[in-house]
Amino acid sequence: MFKGKLSLIFASFCLGLLWSVFGNSAHEWFNLSISETFKPFIPLFTLFLLFEVVARLLFWSVLAPITHIPIASQRPSLGRWKPSAHSQLEAYTNQLEQFGFTLLTDYTFTTSVQRQPSPLTARLFVHPQNFVFAELAQVENLPISCALSTYLENHWEMAVTNMPTTNTIDAISHAFMRQPKTLVRRLKGESIDGLIQSLLSWRHQVCADLAINVSEETDADAYFRRDASRRNRNRSRLLRSSVTWRVLEVIWFACRPVKEWLGDYSPAR
Repeated sequence: MFKGKLSLIFASFCLGLLWSVFGNSAHEWFNLSISETFKPFIPLFTLFLLFEVVARLLFWSVLAPITHIPIASQRPSLGRWKPSAHSQLEAYTNQLEQFGFTLLTDYTFTTSVQRQPSPLTARLFVHPQNFVFAELAQVENLPISCALSTYLENHWEMAVTNMPTTNTIDAISHAFMRQPKTLVRRLKGESIDGLIQSLLSWRHQVCADLAINVSEETDADAYFRRDASRRNRNRSRLLRSSVTWRVLEVIWFACRPVKEWLGDYSPAR
């Protein structure tokens, strides 16, 4: 045992001696390399780190956990909607009900960093036989748009929308909001009938390709829960990835517009 301790002490002494000789040399070489080779890049690297930190702080608040606030369960009033949207809202509502959708509620939302609910309002419907949700919403001064969504097994989601977006907005959405198991089609200006047919036929193909079934959810709480979960996943993915790379993707998507996001889904040939 005594010999073993002597061996350990001797080995430690040798390692300490080697570190004192070569460690200082390595440290001096590193400082020299930084000063001569990488010094011109230090300001750029510093700006990169600063941008990443600031961008993450911004996204931390923008994508803060969301709480949905139902406004009314019976025929909601038009009071919270902009007057310019009333006629279009009523027209969309009547069309959806003619196609078998049931009005669930108007709602707004708040986040963990907001003191007051958002001034924006959305109207939520569901088709109880087809298990499809419909949402009417108005963004800024754009016309009201309709988005249909449906949920599948194994956490897959699908949506089609006729939102009148620009290539830049689509590019930002693809770069920052996309999910591997959330499939999206943007059909600008499409009618309610066209959206329904597109979603149902697409869903049939996706379910067959992935060998999964439709999730039979028809209540507002399930929709809100899924929406909040998707938002939290977006937040986590953005915090783990490079914001700089996402900005480059915005430029790429803006130059090569795409109206469909398939994520991890590959259609069977």
